[in-house]
This record gives sequence, structure tokens and C-alpha cells, in this order.
Amino acid sequence: MNSLVSYSGSSSEDEGERSKSKSMKRYAQNRLNRTHDTEAPVLKRCRADNASKEHCHGITSSLPLPTAILGMFGDRQRDKEDDPKQHGGRVRSFPHVEGNWASFVYIPVSADERLNSFADKLLTVLQPLNFERMDDLHISLSRTVCIRHHWISPLTESLKEKFQQLHSCYCDVGSVEMYTNDEKSRTFISMEVNPEENNLMEYISVVDTCFREFDLPSFYENPSFHISLIWCVGDVISQITKKMAEKLQRLASEFYNTHPDLSVVPVNQVLLKTGNKTFAFHLQNVDK
Repeated sequence: MNSLVSYSGSSSEDEGERSKSKSMKRYAQNRLNRTHDTEAPVLKRCRADNASKEHCHGITSSLPLPTAILGMFGDRQRDKEDDPKQHGGRVRSFPHVEGNWASFVYIPVSADERLNSFADKLLTVLQPLNFERMDDLHISLSRTVCIRHHWISPLTESLKEKFQQLHSCYCDVGSVEMYTNDEKSRTFISMEVNPEENNLMEYISVVDTCFREFDLPSFYENPSFHISLIWCVGDVISQITKKMAEKLQRLASEFYNTHPDLSVVPVNQVLLKTGNKTFAFHLQNVDK
């Protein structure tokens, strides 16, 4: 009967097994020698190139990863380079990190062709400085911050809950003001706005409270509320002459006297913009 493992006590079978074992050892040794012979040229070429022993060892002892595997996570790990040309010459306030969403809270201001015409007159006064019109008009209620994607839902719920308890208001448009951002990388020509009461500070208090839940920075301690109409790259305030500034103020006074309906901004809602998403929080209406 055949078996995988058999035991025998005869000397002839022992001799056969020993002979077979010696043959297997010789075969294994010859195969090992052939392997060493094929590796030797690699080592010699490496030494001929004055490479280090460590480099030679790396060539013979490790295999390169396939290109497909090396590229699997390249897009996630590689930092995205900021190209100011893609967004009007503006420079990011902070580097792009995948999974972080640039976000801020603000009051939207309705677009109006009359305001666009007014902004064009301001651009003419400021030539040859390279100002241009703002894409959208708003009153900021927070700094621009980075939030994680999974924070969006709880943050919006928190803001909604608190803002729905506050009342709407009206703001009066005041004089022309000049601002730069924190990094001094942009200059803004803006119209100062003044709330009828302390409403805007109440809105900021809500935003700051919600932001603290996520360890985000608060707004400025003594904020100056404004609507930016035009902007340019860099800090150019020192290049705006006194004559230019006086002309800007005169144009603003004439414009709002001619269009008194635009000299008051109704505030009925607050928006959160995070990445390419926008969330609206409605305020309680106040009878006038």
C-alpha cells in the first residue's frame, strides 16, 4: 500500500535514501551557484559606476513598486500650487489643504446696475491704479476660516438655530473708506454702513459663539462694517492721493443723494458660504 510517509529498517533502502539526499543537495548547490553568477555582473556594474555599497545592496535586494501603485495617492499627498492668475491675481490667505473648506458668514447686498455704474466712476478716479469691481457685494460678519467637511452640517444647524431668534434690521450707507486685508495683499474701496441699532454686533456675537464650538477665530474686536465696491492686488493705500480721496467722497455723496433708495440696506438674512455651497439663515421680520 502506498503512503505519503513510509518507514523502513532495511539497509538497502537507507543507502538509497542517502544517495537520493546527496543528489538533491548537489542540485540545490548548483542552482545556487548559477544564481550567484547571474547577480555578479549587476554588482560589478554598480562598482564600476563608483556607486556606494549601500546603493548596490538596494539594487539587488529590493524591487521597484509598479508605477500604477506609486501614483495611486499622488493627488492626495501633493500640495496644490496656488496660481493667482486663476483668480484675478489674488493670493490665498492660507494654503489649500484637501478636505478644508474656506468659509465665511456675511450679509448679502443686492446687485444694482446703478451701483455698478457708480463703481466704474470710482475706477476712473483711481487710475492708473489697477482696481476692479467686486464680484459680489456683502457685509462681512466673520473672518474667512477653514472648516472640515464634516463640520458643515453641525455648524449650519447651530447658526440656523441662533439666527432665527434674531430680528432683521436696516443699515444706512455712510462715507467712503479704504481697507486692506490682514495679509496686506489686497486693498478695498468701500462704503461704510451703520445699523439702526446694535443689530450687527448681535449677529457677530452669534457667529463668534458658533465658531468657538469648532475652535475657529472670532471676528475683529471693534469691527468697521462696510460694503466693498472695488479692489486691487497689494496694499496701495499710500498711492491714493488726497485729491483722489476727496473726489471719491464727492462722487459718493452725489450718488446716494441722487439714489436715496440705495442709501439704506435691508438685512433680512445672513449667509454662510463654505467652498461652493451657500446656506441662508432667515431673520425675524420687524414691522416698520
